[in-house]
Amino acid sequence: MSSLCVNIGGVVRCPVETVDVYW
Repeated sequence: MSSLCVNIGGVVRCPVETVDVYW
């Protein structure tokens, strides 16, 4: 995963890779 990923409300967002991963 990219180091610039952010976890918001259980949702991991990686704007750099433009990929949203839902956990």
